[in-house]
Amino acid sequence: MRFIFLLILLYLLYRFIRVLFYPSTKRNIDIITPNERLDEDEMVKDPYCETYVPIRNSYSANINGESLYFCSTECLEKYKQEKAQISK
Repeated sequence: MRFIFLLILLYLLYRFIRVLFYPSTKRNIDIITPNERLDEDEMVKDPYCETYVPIRNSYSANINGESLYFCSTECLEKYKQEKAQISK
């Protein structure tokens, strides 16, 4: 019984010394600046159905040199078809 108690005590002492002298690499945290968070949560308007979606969830397309953002692939395809019909 004393042997088990001594082992537990030694283990706790080891952990305590390790924390003091060897910093953990798990404590490194990437900090996101507020500007980066704003870019992720920026709302953009779908030009076809005119709904607003977060830019991170949108479907983007470069049409005539302009970056456009869509709420779904269906809106993207319908927009392309509509522009193709107007062009003809």
